[in-house]
Amino acid sequence: MAKIMVTGGGGYIGSILTAQLLEKGHEVIVLDWFVFGQHRLSAYKNNPHLTLLAQDVRTVKPASLKGIDIICDLAALSNDPAGDLDRKLTKQINFEARARLGRIAKAMGVKRYMLASSCSVYGANGDLAATEESEINPLTTYAECNALAEEALFALNDDDFCVTAFRNSTAFGLSPRMRFDLVVNIMTLNALKDQTITIHGDGQQHRPLIHIADISRAFIKALESEKSVVSGQVFNLGVTNVKISDLADTIAKTLPMDIGIEYVPNNSDARDYTVSFDKMRNRLRLDPKMQIKDGINEVFHAALTGETTNSSDTRTVERYREVIENGNNLSIGSVVNF
Repeated sequence: MAKIMVTGGGGYIGSILTAQLLEKGHEVIVLDWFVFGQHRLSAYKNNPHLTLLAQDVRTVKPASLKGIDIICDLAALSNDPAGDLDRKLTKQINFEARARLGRIAKAMGVKRYMLASSCSVYGANGDLAATEESEINPLTTYAECNALAEEALFALNDDDFCVTAFRNSTAFGLSPRMRFDLVVNIMTLNALKDQTITIHGDGQQHRPLIHIADISRAFIKALESEKSVVSGQVFNLGVTNVKISDLADTIAKTLPMDIGIEYVPNNSDARDYTVSFDKMRNRLRLDPKMQIKDGINEVFHAALTGETTNSSDTRTVERYREVIENGNNLSIGSVVNF
């Protein structure tokens, strides 16, 4: 079994990846600023293979990486609106800290480095599905920083330091650190709460989608693969591409109630892209297990039963804004002990 550091391991995807790694018997070191609390991992508080490091990824010391075999790097301000709250901070965390961590990792003898990037680097590509070889067109600070981080880390790739990047589609699904600022999740919640789904714009914009459990499975698949399969490689991760209007229809048809769909004119979002997942399936040999309807159902039932509730902690931008406006450094965070 490997000793694996998961940066951002207390987050939406990271908490799921941490759970999957522990289930496989790996030793897991979660490095996170825990803005959303350590209690997101409380189900594993008695697991002897889990260690929590409440640290800022921007100032990680080399000693923290001693003995680490693999880094799964998920620490980032996690979407386009969050990235625009403070562009300087986003660049520090989503690009500069990742590049620095990669350099330290290589110097400390870490063997593999896996980066959570984003399909948002493609920007707008019309009807042509973007492959990993397609020209990128980042339209936001968040997307630009992902592209820069990929470039910096792949420059470090060699026979002794295996770098892999995953361009994640828009994620969905249930997590201990739940997010209701993602399209499938928030549409499902609103359908339950208001019996109405509101679409901003004409709904013709496309989004690639993937369940968070399948993103985590991709990381595990890569760390279990031969280096020749994943070294220096980028993989688009997704289960399907869907128009926003079609997604709303799917949610309305899936839920056990009458759901209306309303359109509100809004042309502020220029992102419209589709993505090819052939390389994920053919080279990484990964087939997503979770379909959109699976995510809709699990989020619906969790919200219906109160297993998850909507608060500022589930809306990433709102939570970050609260911390910034209160004058707190995000590196300190709001730590809740087990």
